[in-house]
Amino acid sequence: MPSPYAADQITGFVGVDTDISGKHVRDVDAGFYELVDQNNLHPFIAVAAKLASGRTAKNYKVEWTRKDIFPHWDTVATGFAAGAADTDCTVVVTDADLFKVGDVVEFPEATVAAAKINQAVVTAKSTVTLTIHPIDAAYGCAVVATGERIHNLSDSSSEYSVMPGIKLVKDTQEWNYVHFMRVPYAAGIFQMGTQQYTGEELTERQDETFKEIKMQYERQAIWGERGKYTDSTYGVKLFMRGIVTSINVADGDNILDISSGLTEAQFDEWFIEGPGKFGSAERDWYVSGELLTTVTGWAKSKERILAAGGRKTDSLGLAITRYLAPNGKVLNIQQHHMFEEAYEGAGLIVDQQYIDMRGFSKNGNFQHHENIQARDVPGQANEWRIIATIVCKRTEVHGWMHKGIA
Repeated sequence: MPSPYAADQITGFVGVDTDISGKHVRDVDAGFYELVDQNNLHPFIAVAAKLASGRTAKNYKVEWTRKDIFPHWDTVATGFAAGAADTDCTVVVTDADLFKVGDVVEFPEATVAAAKINQAVVTAKSTVTLTIHPIDAAYGCAVVATGERIHNLSDSSSEYSVMPGIKLVKDTQEWNYVHFMRVPYAAGIFQMGTQQYTGEELTERQDETFKEIKMQYERQAIWGERGKYTDSTYGVKLFMRGIVTSINVADGDNILDISSGLTEAQFDEWFIEGPGKFGSAERDWYVSGELLTTVTGWAKSKERILAAGGRKTDSLGLAITRYLAPNGKVLNIQQHHMFEEAYEGAGLIVDQQYIDMRGFSKNGNFQHHENIQARDVPGQANEWRIIATIVCKRTEVHGWMHKGIA
């Protein structure tokens, strides 16, 4: 009796060479396109889109105001020579109303010599003359030249008995431009000049291109994107300012050059005085693999790596390492593929509460448009679009770490 199984009735050899297999459509399971988690490819956009205010841009130029609630710096009217250890010095400033007794002030680091320090406490004030004392008794005040800046590291809160004369909030105008991006795709037997796409993989191609446009917009949201017209013929350059661009044009206290390496003590001091001084209790920290290894290296023997959890892990599926900063704030560390190669070792700290991803359409930031051109035979062309910008409300709460690439 013949075998009832079909395999026993088939004889000969199965052709698996290129000529024969190329005549058949590839059978690729839809799960193949989900091997790489989507949100981990663009973690910033995943969170920013989730927390977006929903406000719609009414103009291609989006404007907002930045509020300053404390004095930043003043100009030294009369400098002074370096002082001895644990000894007072006097400095004449331009506007004494910006300072009060008890403030911590800082001078440029370029003038700091051995056994000297550039940070001091204001111990007395008389008209425009401040009496300052080095914050460390083992050091003396560094020399300060006329015309240099004196930075006030304290705020204008009421924790001291003497308040500064200026108490009003200062509004500074900020702006950014909306960027238009489109990523087309096609599905048909002529896709990429092969017979591998017959239209059956339209859903997979749509999902794959959706990831591509998010990754591209994430790159522009971080680094910024220049417009087409950049010469004198068309006047002012128009471009979407990214987070790093916004930080670079603002205060330099939240920018750290780690070309010579990064230590735990160096990071702690920078974070407390820079991006960690104000802002939310939780931040996102996008890092390269090299920087992630450095941070986990010094923190693994201490209780600074917290158990994984939180809104991002639960709702967005992001792979994060929760790091406890020295001032009690939590940094959600995420390894980012855009901080490799040329930006190896770089890191970006973002306070999402002061970032708004604002679109130009009420239909959502990312829009899918089908059949944008005459239908091919038998193919079909579609595209993803985004018309949006990044509103970086407070640059001082974000931080940028780099290796000589500002």
